Amino acid sequence: MRQLCEKSGFIQLSYTQIFYQMFFTPATQDRMPLVVIAGGPGSTYDYLLSLKQVAYDRPVIFYNQSGCGNSVVQGCDSVYSKNIVWTVQHYCQELKQLLDIWGYQQYHIFGHSWGGTLAIAYALQDVLPIKSLLLASPYVRYEQYVQDVRRLIRSISSELYDNLVQREQQNTTNTYEYIGMMCMVYEHFFCRLSYWPYELIQSMLTINNEIYTTMWSRYELRITGNLKNINYIPELQKITVPALITCGRFDVITPESMHIVHKLIKNSELLVFENSSHVPHLEEESLYVSSIKNFLDKHDMLSK
Repeated sequence: MRQLCEKSGFIQLSYTQIFYQMFFTPATQDRMPLVVIAGGPGSTYDYLLSLKQVAYDRPVIFYNQSGCGNSVVQGCDSVYSKNIVWTVQHYCQELKQLLDIWGYQQYHIFGHSWGGTLAIAYALQDVLPIKSLLLASPYVRYEQYVQDVRRLIRSISSELYDNLVQREQQNTTNTYEYIGMMCMVYEHFFCRLSYWPYELIQSMLTINNEIYTTMWSRYELRITGNLKNINYIPELQKITVPALITCGRFDVITPESMHIVHKLIKNSELLVFENSSHVPHLEEESLYVSSIKNFLDKHDMLSK
């Protein structure tokens, strides 16, 4: 097998240095790249590195969003960070700057979970640099997500659901008991592998909790951060670029909710991975990567 080349470093923006890592081969380095946006919010891209296998066909660019991993915000006090930095608009502007700096004419954009939300938000503002969207379990509407996650937890156990609600009402979510109950939920609807890959654990352990709680929540059954106001359902019809929507059969972002997204984005395909939950790129890695490659190749050909 050909050996992948790797290029990494920091890109200086006005408020931070963004760390990025690019994988490619000499033969394919000039092809249209795939840019990978991590979830969280507040997570590093480590858990998505299985997608570097796509780099045998085209460059794949990973980056840590500002405040995540080694992309540290400089001179940022808490008032600034909570009110200005950790918003959808901030991260859209950041993505635009990075795409301009990397300098390719067009990009395929992959976003997982919150990263998919960001990809949608960016596509609704600036579609010109986007060749296609790959939306992996994107969060698109607050009410739908809350209804789904509550139903899914009840499907495990009504007692488990009641205990989680009680702990969140009592604001005792930092206890071993609450964490243990959430681990049961994650085993069903986040990652169903018996042994979680090191990269997934690494991303979870290094998540920026300030970003996570400011944008998402301290809780799992209700969202209190600024993503609570998200509802892209009325705008999805405006997206005209080809889109691949993916999720797992047991995903916390349910196949039913992704079917709605698929119906609203006219030029889209939906793939549900039958043996996966929220991270099918790890749970069914080979099938997932080959599906991504096929989609990208098809839409490269259509542009010729």
